[in-house]
Parts: sequence; structure tokens; C-alpha cells
Amino acid sequence: MIIKRTYLCILAFRFLYSIPLYAEEKELKQNVVMVGASVLDPVVASTISYERRLSSKFAIGLTLNYTMRDAEIENNFASGCDSQLLSCSNKSSKSSKTGGLAYLRYFPFANSFFITLTLGRQPDYRQNFHLGRDFILGGNQGFTTSSATDIVYRRFNVGYVTLNFGWRWSFWENSFLQTEIGILKEVTGGRSAKAQYDQRIFDPGTQVANISTTLYEQNLAVSSVSKSGNAFFNLSFGKTF
Repeated sequence: MIIKRTYLCILAFRFLYSIPLYAEEKELKQNVVMVGASVLDPVVASTISYERRLSSKFAIGLTLNYTMRDAEIENNFASGCDSQLLSCSNKSSKSSKTGGLAYLRYFPFANSFFITLTLGRQPDYRQNFHLGRDFILGGNQGFTTSSATDIVYRRFNVGYVTLNFGWRWSFWENSFLQTEIGILKEVTGGRSAKAQYDQRIFDPGTQVANISTTLYEQNLAVSSVSKSGNAFFNLSFGKTF
């Protein structure tokens, strides 16, 4: 009888113990969708993410970024040329708005705190600035009366990794608010700037900058090329299902 009761107790214990295990197995299939905003220095982007929970401690995910502001496009020598009396006669920008990243997320204590490792790509951009006048070096007059100089800025194939630390606050049913902060390191791609003659060199009466002036403007363009970013921040609202 004692042996039978002991056996039944063991079976009951195993049944009760299996309940949280079954719940945990269900959590392995948990999905997460998030919307928010990120700073991917120098880009500020709106984001939408899909995350798949692999276990109580690990998750993987993908994020699509849509650029709202790109400080790199706004902060260079030619972008302020109107105020520098260079009179940009025309400017054009061919910039991609979308970027993205993939990530691995680790919950070391199986709770709200997490660590994230990401691999992502910044959107490319190309800016053309057609100067209305050039500098005159070594002369009494500060600027030429016309110009045939084109300044071109580019950012291309910039890939990065980030290491982030974050927290999730749960509220309502299956809803949470998430914040992350981390370090961003660019690992591929680059930036360039160059001053060159454009098609106006063939226009009648155009005053073409000499080599010294063009080299000087090239140096100004290169000196204002943005340095690689180093900061990451995200704030998102999420739902689990």
C-alpha cells in the first residue's frame, strides 16, 4: 500500500511539475511585433520589428528602419553654402530612406532585462551641390562672379554592429514598453566628398576656378564629411501573440 501511494504521489508530482514546462514550451513559440523610433547615429528612424522567442532566454528578430532625419545630410560644408555666400544655384539629393537590422536578444535572468547584439545597414545617400561662385585665393575679391564647381557627398554600403542593453515594462494584456541604449560601430562601407567641374564649364562667360581654388574647396568638402556614428537608442511599444 505504501509503495502504491508513493508511486501515485510521484505521478501526481510529475503531473504538477509538467504544467509549467508545458507553459514554457508554449512560450517558445511566442511572437512579438514592435513599433517605435531609433537613433542609429547619425540617422533618426521610425521602426517596425518582428521578434521570435526561441526560449525563455533567447530571441531573434528583424527590424525595418525608415529615415525621418539624417544629420549627415544636414551637417556638411555645402549644405550651408547659402549662408556662406557661395550661393548654391542648385542642389539635389538621391537618398535611400530604408535601412534594417537583424538581432539576437538574450534575457540573462529570463525577465525584463536583456542584452542585444545587432547587425545592420544604414541607407545610402548622394548629394550634389552646384556652387554659384567659387573662392578666389590670394585675391582682393572674396568670390568669383560665377562657378562651374560641383560638390558631391556620398555615403555608401555602411554596415554596423551594435551592443545594447534594455528593459521591458509590461502593462495591459500582452503589451509592453521597451527601451534600449548601446554602442554602434560601423564595420563596412564609407563616405566621400569631392569638388569637380560640372557641365557649366562649357557655358559662355562662366569663370572656371583654378586648380588652387578647386583643391581648397575639395579640402573644405572632405573636412566636413561626417565621422562614423557611435550611438544607438530605441524606444518601442510591443505586443506579444
